[in-house]
Amino acid sequence: MIGDIGTFTVDGEQIGGFKDWELTLRLTAINQADGRKYSKVQTKATCKAFWLLKEPGEVTANYFQLVGDTLALVSQSKVEVNFGKLELRKMINRPLEMVWMN
Repeated sequence: MIGDIGTFTVDGEQIGGFKDWELTLRLTAINQADGRKYSKVQTKATCKAFWLLKEPGEVTANYFQLVGDTLALVSQSKVEVNFGKLELRKMINRPLEMVWMN
């Protein structure tokens, strides 16, 4: 799934955002010793650029797509993100990976 824009929130307060995102789901089959099988889903997202207004804490990512003239929330999750060197109130034009916390 791909989208246009997203937001980073902490306790419901927006602390930043990102643009040009893509969600990827990876399904992994796991065999247990007793012969049972189950699947584990790993979800991650990437974006092309991001910005932060405040220092991040436990971050929730909110993913939006443009539907007609409206931005629609299509997914959200708490994510683990390594922002690297923080530069607040500035667009950071580099890819960022967000791993969903399941």
